[in-house]
Amino acid sequence: MRAIGARGGRATVAAHGAAHMAALGRAGFAVTAERYFEGDRERMLAWLQSAALQAIDPLPANGVWQQWRCWRCEQAYSNELDACPACGAAATPF
Repeated sequence: MRAIGARGGRATVAAHGAAHMAALGRAGFAVTAERYFEGDRERMLAWLQSAALQAIDPLPANGVWQQWRCWRCEQAYSNELDACPACGAAATPF
């Protein structure tokens, strides 16, 4: 399935160019920030960076990235929970 998607992506770049793909990326970022982060792009970037660091944590048992930070209310909570205890938001905004 990934190969089919990759082939379609290459065909789109060939047909429309890299500028078209960059515009799609900017539009998608703007819509996501508006929809889930009340238009706050910096807060969205901070959440994405935090999620990426948690995903690549080489030693989760050391507790460095054991806290999720809620994307809606910024409250820290355990990553073992499915939702923020303060506001009830799901662990991920998507």
